[in-house]
Amino acid sequence: MKILLIAICLVAFMVNAAEKKPLTDAERQARRAEMMRRTGGPIKVPPTGFVAMVDYQSRADFERTSKKFIETFAGFGFAAKPQKSDKPFSIRDLSTKAKELGAGSVVFIVDDPTLPMSLVSIETRAGLVNVAALAADNPNPALLTRRTCKMIGRVSMLASGGAESSSPTSDLQPVTNLKELDINEGQGDEVYVMMGVISGMAKAGVTAERRMTYLQACKAGIAPEPTNAVQKAIWDEVRKLPEKPIKIEFDPKKGK
Repeated sequence: MKILLIAICLVAFMVNAAEKKPLTDAERQARRAEMMRRTGGPIKVPPTGFVAMVDYQSRADFERTSKKFIETFAGFGFAAKPQKSDKPFSIRDLSTKAKELGAGSVVFIVDDPTLPMSLVSIETRAGLVNVAALAADNPNPALLTRRTCKMIGRVSMLASGGAESSSPTSDLQPVTNLKELDINEGQGDEVYVMMGVISGMAKAGVTAERRMTYLQACKAGIAPEPTNAVQKAIWDEVRKLPEKPIKIEFDPKKGK
């Protein structure tokens, strides 16, 4: 019986496949034109907001640390802005800097022997990586920069809404000392960690670059100005007032 059912399904599939003829170039062009007419074509909606890194130290290589910071958020499509500072770091920055910069989150790179390897202030979306603690065993400059890059990835994610993970492939495995940091070679993070960052940054006004049709962007209220007649028609159609708008009469009794 099973063999008979399989045979029937195969015959039906072959008949259906035989009936489908390949599209001609003219048919493909017609379908593409119709899709463009209905949707306005695909567009990129740029990211909103940004995450920031402020470097107050000189021992770890800024070019490599800033590259690590940008790469950490590249997969999210977030705008990331690393910068150098010639002013001394103040612990007060953990509470105020993200708001001052207008950033969704901020990570500081400092060199202070009185502080631990890292600090994270969840409520102010700020984190700190301390080069002095990472250099406690006098590593060579290359190893120190590598450690700093690892901590930047960890701390910036935690400050942005992520959480520690027990997965052996995660960048956010628990780390309590330099040895554990050195052997931590995470290859990425689980979906729940990434969703935490996306959710946390959305609350802070940071969203990723998105790809969608012009029609979808118009309906979401985030479309750029139209660039051609098709997009202009969609723009006007979505934004036009209804022909029969709902009338709401003011009732003075209910207004009190």
